[in-house]
Amino acid sequence: MSYNTPFTDPIYGGAPFAYDISDSQLTALIEHSTSAKQQVTFYCKGVLIWNHQNAYAETHAAKFRSFVSNDNVWQGPPGADGAVPNVLSDGCEGNANAVTETTVFELITDSPDYLPVVDIRINDDGNDGEEWGVEYGAVSFQFALRDGTTKPRAGKSCSHILRDFPASPSGTYFIDPNGQRNDDAFQVFCDMANGGWTQINPGGSVPAGDHYDGSDTRIWLSALGISMPWSISDSQLTALQSISSHASQRLFFLCKGVIAWRYDSISTALKLSGAAIWFRSTADSTGIVWTPEDVPGASTYNPSPVVFSDACSMNDGTWRQTEFIFATSNARALPIRDLAAEDHGNDGEEYGANPEPVMFRTDFTVTKLGSTPLNPGRTCADILFASGGSAPDGWYWLDPNGGSPANAVFLECDMLNGGWTGVRPKQRTIPIKQWLGTSGDSPTWFSDTSSGFRMPYNIDSSQLGALQSLSIEGKQSILFLCNGVLAWHSGSSLDGTNALQFRGGVTSDTTWLYNSAETSRPQVNYELDGCRHNDRLASTPFEFHTTLTKALPINDMRVRDAGNSGEVFGAEMGAAIAIGNDHVTKPRTKHIRVRHHFVRELIADGTIVLQHCPGTQMVADALTKALDKQTFEQHLPRLVGTSTAETEQRKAVEGEC
Repeated sequence: MSYNTPFTDPIYGGAPFAYDISDSQLTALIEHSTSAKQQVTFYCKGVLIWNHQNAYAETHAAKFRSFVSNDNVWQGPPGADGAVPNVLSDGCEGNANAVTETTVFELITDSPDYLPVVDIRINDDGNDGEEWGVEYGAVSFQFALRDGTTKPRAGKSCSHILRDFPASPSGTYFIDPNGQRNDDAFQVFCDMANGGWTQINPGGSVPAGDHYDGSDTRIWLSALGISMPWSISDSQLTALQSISSHASQRLFFLCKGVIAWRYDSISTALKLSGAAIWFRSTADSTGIVWTPEDVPGASTYNPSPVVFSDACSMNDGTWRQTEFIFATSNARALPIRDLAAEDHGNDGEEYGANPEPVMFRTDFTVTKLGSTPLNPGRTCADILFASGGSAPDGWYWLDPNGGSPANAVFLECDMLNGGWTGVRPKQRTIPIKQWLGTSGDSPTWFSDTSSGFRMPYNIDSSQLGALQSLSIEGKQSILFLCNGVLAWHSGSSLDGTNALQFRGGVTSDTTWLYNSAETSRPQVNYELDGCRHNDRLASTPFEFHTTLTKALPINDMRVRDAGNSGEVFGAEMGAAIAIGNDHVTKPRTKHIRVRHHFVRELIADGTIVLQHCPGTQMVADALTKALDKQTFEQHLPRLVGTSTAETEQRKAVEGEC
């Protein structure tokens, strides 16, 4: 026991108390226990800790944090729901500062996540002569097998049960993902034969019918009062998602004159429909949205389902169905709890949906760091280093600021080139239009236009600031689209009079200028600056590359030469990528440059025109968004066929995709 420095505010202070056991061993012990207890002794001089004059002192009562949770796990008042300490004796309630008194707490719980306690918060210790100290007693854990055979022996998930009991057959088991109390455990089917998948069943289907009366409009079912429930509580679902590294689901969309994904036209053949259905993982705007690959800005992380069959594309007024398969390494993206159709509202147009069970799995063989929100890495470079250089490209959970796992972010990692962390814009495209009206040229920031905005990214300011501080280099590409608007050069002039300006970073206090130092000056190739001609629909590519990492990502731009009739502009925003400071980067090889002088000359005189293709149409981008080999092998065979012969037979009947 040692006396702690007083605090004038009711805050936690100092380092959490440590126990004579490694964090990994303590975590395993908690996971395999069914109950725990601990005694904590508080020493005081003139400091209230629980009661005052035989009554609970709510303002001054202590609160405790546990090893697992940063929340106030143990707190009053007596008799309240949750974890309330037993007070065996309370000598501190007299609030006397002449002698040292003690208050003894007994903490008993059947939720082992609540112990041991590692921190205490008090609010009566800011005056002279007020002193206190804490003695944390030993923790006793009661162990029980977590094989899922009974409610008190519920496992965390089917994957955890299979890991600890490899001989477990497929069947029904009890699980308790949030580990809070045994009476919250519930039964699920476990697919042990294919790796320990946890099956969560839907609570019903979307009945077939006319769900909207009016013109074609994309509208979410939840806005119509139609729910897609699941047989699991929200708290248990959130916990299961957090401990899972993979999730998959199949859904059948039933249609009558309603397009689901593509449409079949004699003149255009089968093509993606702008009226394709959107799906999301919650019934509100916080959910992850599943859309076609070429829909920009639909969500922070915008995955696309696999369309296994699409009879709704016939759009012939007959009841048909489209089969969707959802497979992801972001378990928070499933199950599907809402959908929005657009091609409906006219007479005879009806639809419904039959969701199948969602399956969750934890792969304990994948790189632990970054595989789930509970095991995030700081940066992609950290994950690559921890894996010994073997981590593949993909999406990982990161927590640059080291806070609560609930704030971890799902970001893209370029491991091939050394562990670059990618931060994507939520809206990749600024549409080409006349943003500044016709009142004449006037230097204006895009965010100050009537319908402009600061470009948002898939990371909050706290995490972005931490990522910047952990990085030594940043890059980003932006393609400025124009017609009658200068972007950088003015014809053959290199004075930059009408050059764009850019702002970047968390606080937008860094401005990229034509005459800036190298660390905040965009790189623009004169020959590729199509906007300098000022008389045609063209584009100018900007490359931002800096060691001043706080200057990225770009979130605003200032346009000078736009304010007259016919002067329009827009932009395609690329991802901002940053590299950590502990690792050596590899040279990038994905960019194609115009190297030969005769090609440059042909571009300059207009014989060759370089046209911009949206990022979603680029081969490299399409490949990185496709299912990777590992995900394909893990999800598709289980969902659509258990054998090669069965899969080949299905291909022969339905054709290749």
